[in-house]
Amino acid sequence: MRTSVAALAANLLLAGVAFPVIAADPVSITAVAPKDSLAVISVPNWPAMRAAFDQTSLARMWREPSVQRFIDDAVEDAKQDDADFSRVLARWRDLSKEVDEPMGAVGLAVHLAKTGGKDPDEPMKNLPHFVMIADFGAGAEKAEGEIVKLIREGAADGDLKLDEASRDGVVIYTFSFIEKETDAPKSDRKGMGEDDEFDFDFEFDDGESAWDHLNTMHMTRVGSVLLVGSHEPTFSTALRDMQDGRSSGFGDERVFKDAVTQIGAGNHLFGTFLLTESLRAEIRTMLGGGDMMLPIPVPLDFVKIIEATGLAEFRAASVGVKFNTERADVEQNIGLLAGSKKGLFSLLDSDTAPFAPPVFASADATSVGSMSVRFDRVMNVIREVAGTLGDEMRAEVDAGLQVFETQFGPAVRALGPNVFTMSTIQRPFSASSESQVFAIACRDDMAVNNAVGSFAQEIGAEARDFQGFQMYDGGFVPISIGIGGGYLFLGQTEAVENALRVASQPAGAAKIGDEARFRRAVAQLPHEGNGYTFIAGKETLEYSFWKWKNADKIALEQMRSMGFEIDEADEADWVDSSANKWAKKLPPVEDLSKHLGDSIMVVKPTPDGFRFTSLTLRPDSAR
Repeated sequence: MRTSVAALAANLLLAGVAFPVIAADPVSITAVAPKDSLAVISVPNWPAMRAAFDQTSLARMWREPSVQRFIDDAVEDAKQDDADFSRVLARWRDLSKEVDEPMGAVGLAVHLAKTGGKDPDEPMKNLPHFVMIADFGAGAEKAEGEIVKLIREGAADGDLKLDEASRDGVVIYTFSFIEKETDAPKSDRKGMGEDDEFDFDFEFDDGESAWDHLNTMHMTRVGSVLLVGSHEPTFSTALRDMQDGRSSGFGDERVFKDAVTQIGAGNHLFGTFLLTESLRAEIRTMLGGGDMMLPIPVPLDFVKIIEATGLAEFRAASVGVKFNTERADVEQNIGLLAGSKKGLFSLLDSDTAPFAPPVFASADATSVGSMSVRFDRVMNVIREVAGTLGDEMRAEVDAGLQVFETQFGPAVRALGPNVFTMSTIQRPFSASSESQVFAIACRDDMAVNNAVGSFAQEIGAEARDFQGFQMYDGGFVPISIGIGGGYLFLGQTEAVENALRVASQPAGAAKIGDEARFRRAVAQLPHEGNGYTFIAGKETLEYSFWKWKNADKIALEQMRSMGFEIDEADEADWVDSSANKWAKKLPPVEDLSKHLGDSIMVVKPTPDGFRFTSLTLRPDSAR
């Protein structure tokens, strides 16, 4: 079997996250990360994060005996698995029991670096690499020893080539993976249809892995800090900076500072993804400099199309996580940084308002969401994108836009701004327990109906009356469409009918907005926004567990609904060989759901982008 570098790389990374990473000031991941890093993940103070997490209901869930038994059984199974990653996870859990947790911070940075392939004549490519630091305090020497022991065991088994060298007062461990051929050729492996088994162990035809460029790793310890890197020049630079007390300057980069400002201070864990100039250049190269030849009369300039959609304004995304806050068990702030709000971004740049669920959102809704969308700007965005298609198609595009404007323009302008989603889960659980409906507020039912009727005819849907409202069913789109009560509805037929019924006669219907659990969740929001989502945690988790445990039966039911004939013998073979056997071993869902509260999220436009705040609330028993 071929051993991948991803195995030990994952082991070291997981070990670092299990017992955090970073050093006492002035060493931090933002001081070590290359200035052009694409992403950074940081735990500024592992003991503080662990102490806060331990006070949450999620930690109590983790400590449930049934959960720990499930994990222990999974580890034992993984030790017998031939897959590299499974064995890595098992070894990591054993290793984490031997090493004390970190006493400082954890940090990981991902960056692009010129990397050669196996063939010396192959041109250098910009490929992702990482650098990681971890401060183990007084336990650093022991942590280093245990990890080095693991590496030496791999070398003794013939899986690794290990070099140890002393430089500048530290020992540097450089290890690379030795490729091993599979025990049997691909032609001898079982495939679909042989003994009803499926083989998902796919490889590229040339046997290469997407992680082959990470075939060599470097590790050392500077005082209480472990440093690991996959790119030798970057690793050496980070080592010198740590020894000399210098900073790489990444933490002072304007985009990074703007990104972390969006998520606020005091996070126990934060991460950022940056659309750097080097990554933009790679994307442009991937897009062929803009022009891509497709089976159409003229080439498309995808760079100009991306600019017209406004996506080129994206600069960074960030997430900050806090545990055991005044508001919730877990509080997440997500920032989306944009240079300006053009194109698609302009559609979401609307006024804020309180969370007001739609009148059709029933009291038993397990999720309900809303978003304010500027439909009045949709045609402008379409024109901007169409304008990138070039002079060769100008007359044809202008004519097409005129037809679209005539046929759909009035309907588009009659929509919004509010867009809603709602789902319910019926008991007893079945494959069809969950129903969902999507709705857009509309101010002119007739204009919307004219446009939808034309579209429905094109897709073969049939029009019908439902209690005085227009519905469309069937066609090659497996949803129903309903218009009435001030909304355009899309979803399963029964869900659309129920929504139409309640929307037209809302008086007397039990609504989610009147439920104590919903009002309690809304009361925890830090501010108003232009988008919201509420999720009933217990019910959602319980149904997810049921689906995982019954994935084989659900698949059979779906196949039968599509016309496949499956006899009892085939069904028994299918269930016996199904891939979700792990789900059968899951702990009782009650052991988890009793520790999980509802969640709620708010979206708020900011001057430089958007900010999402998501709260995982404490369960009733923990209040």
